[in-house]
Amino acid sequence: MKLTVEDVMRLESLTEGKIVAGYSGLTNTVTSVSVLEVPKITTFIKEGELEITAFYSIANDIEAQLDVIRALKECKSSGLILCHVGIILDSIALPLIELCNELGYPLILAPPNIAYIDIISPIIDSLLQA
Repeated sequence: MKLTVEDVMRLESLTEGKIVAGYSGLTNTVTSVSVLEVPKITTFIKEGELEITAFYSIANDIEAQLDVIRALKECKSSGLILCHVGIILDSIALPLIELCNELGYPLILAPPNIAYIDIISPIIDSLLQA
């Protein structure tokens, strides 16, 4: 059984999360999960990888955020989970939502105050059971 982005949204840690864009990509297969710490370097992104980030280093640079989405889509990443919105990233910019919708690239808003490990662990557990 393969795990999809839609399946990930049913995991306990993300049931309070919200898909904000890229609905047509919800059937993307998730093969792994990783934290996107250095968003300008996508060399290590694997096909099917679901990325988690707070966009800390580019929180005030919408163009850089758009570039990251384009690069992740090109790498065939399965989607992006944004964490700590309202704490690190003030809000999700409309151009980011529009681009994700245009590319069919799932953009997920994580529940507030959730730790990365609380997202990563259930996804890895599901991948190991698949």
